[in-house]
Amino acid sequence: MRGFEVLLLVVLLPTVLPRSIAPAGLRRAAARSAVLCLAAHWIAEGLRWQMSPAYLLTIAFAIRHLRPSKIDDRPGDHLPGTNDPGTKKSRAPLIGLALPAYLAAWILSLALPVFQLSTPSGPHPVGTLSRQWIDEARIDPFDESRPRKLMAQFWYPARPAGSRTGAYWSGKSPWFLSHWSLVSTSSHPEAPSLTGEPLPVILYNHCYTCPVMESTQLMQELASHGFVVVSVAHPFEELVTRFPDGELLRGHGEHMSAVRGQFPLPEFYERLRDASETNREAMFRELIEGADLIEQSLRLWTADSLFVLDKLNELQANDPVLADRLDLDRVGAAGYSLGGIVAGQLCVERADIAACVNVDCLASGDMIDDMPSQPLMLMESEAFRGANQALYDRARGPIYRVTLAGTTHQNFGDLTLQFPFMGWISIPESMGKVVGTTGPLIGDIEPRRATVLENAYIHAFFRRYLQGLETPLLDGPAERYPEITLHHRSGSSQDLEPDHQPGTELGTDHQPGTELGTETEGSQTGPDHQPGTELGTDHQPGTELGTETEGSQTGPDHQPGTEPRTGPGTSAESSTDG
Repeated sequence: MRGFEVLLLVVLLPTVLPRSIAPAGLRRAAARSAVLCLAAHWIAEGLRWQMSPAYLLTIAFAIRHLRPSKIDDRPGDHLPGTNDPGTKKSRAPLIGLALPAYLAAWILSLALPVFQLSTPSGPHPVGTLSRQWIDEARIDPFDESRPRKLMAQFWYPARPAGSRTGAYWSGKSPWFLSHWSLVSTSSHPEAPSLTGEPLPVILYNHCYTCPVMESTQLMQELASHGFVVVSVAHPFEELVTRFPDGELLRGHGEHMSAVRGQFPLPEFYERLRDASETNREAMFRELIEGADLIEQSLRLWTADSLFVLDKLNELQANDPVLADRLDLDRVGAAGYSLGGIVAGQLCVERADIAACVNVDCLASGDMIDDMPSQPLMLMESEAFRGANQALYDRARGPIYRVTLAGTTHQNFGDLTLQFPFMGWISIPESMGKVVGTTGPLIGDIEPRRATVLENAYIHAFFRRYLQGLETPLLDGPAERYPEITLHHRSGSSQDLEPDHQPGTELGTDHQPGTELGTETEGSQTGPDHQPGTELGTDHQPGTELGTETEGSQTGPDHQPGTEPRTGPGTSAESSTDG
């Protein structure tokens, strides 16, 4: 909660307490102070609907205590326990509603806060903009009277800009999300792009039902390190889509509920982990065959993403901000939940996509029978651990399994900031198919710590496979990230962990965040090591440890994303097979 919000509610407290605790003089003083706090809150922070009960109380008590009345003039009115029937009758409605309204203001403001995003760690300012298009070749399946209308939001490295940054949500919004317009970001709207060589591009797809800015913290982090990130919106299958021309499309609630009902529950993942390799494959296929709505959404989202990917050529040619800034020979794909499946499907359909990241979703689509050869990262929550083991075992190229201890599916993206009340909720099995999960919605890990882990490993992956730079973080355990368990295969039958067999989990003595075998070069050690940095006195934020090689940043004129590479999808360092 923001400062003046807390102050207003603290000042209002005497007005809702019994007169035996808060005498009339204190209540009058509180009413006067509340008016001043409300004015300061309005001017400095902006009003929001979650605080409406507090606003109403402030106005009501201001009228009650600051305007003289015959009842207030009665001597007995200020005495606790007065028996004056007129006094009791006049107070009854206000006193009866005051405490519930006061508590409602606290609960709503804590459950749906004006949250604070993490600050990107990279060396570059971040710009943001949105673009929209009409796909005349497709009719929108949710509105057959119109062609498919699409939009995407971009985050990119910008030239130093002024102090004005954009809101998390700008422009017209549904009332229940209106407080997002009060959330500040680190992104500068329509800021001039960083000059120099074209920059690698990451095509991102959000989780199902979430709006396009759902992972703004990740988008800003990647952009600050030299990537252009393009988040694709999928109208009617997210809470709301806001187009640059001002049109607002709400999600198709009934359809979205039906799709959520087809996502497997955590109990399925437990059975999948315990199954034999043969049974795991059969369970996997049986689940996919019964998820026809998920398959439809996957195909629709993939088509949306491919359309946007093709439109990037036009932006590269003539966009006022992004022209000549997009390196379309270095494109990656990433996504969360259903968006993660889309990322994998894009790698199957487009060989020119160099690498992809699937964040916490059971891969489906064509990947079941046609694993792509591009590098792939499977980032998974603890609850989801090992669900994609069958795909991991059949990898044709470099593949990473990154497991975050203490997390659930909702610990990724910005969800824990947007809806912190999820930490108060555990879903019973009887509601699983309605909500799409069971058990605690958020894991034990501190939410912002989960963001640090997600950002660090996704950045390291694309740093290696799109920028061609040294990334020891992907080669073994990292002391500063003990919550991470990393599995890595080069695409051959041998795992980089010599004692670990494909399709099995590490033994009982294995500690989260460590791998069996000797520690590899690039893992971080030493008691004086600071979280978020690599050892070495000359280390700059966003770079990895290691001696400088050809392709590393070497001077003040160096532009991010311009490093020499050994080729798309390859690292600037030699790989190590187990």
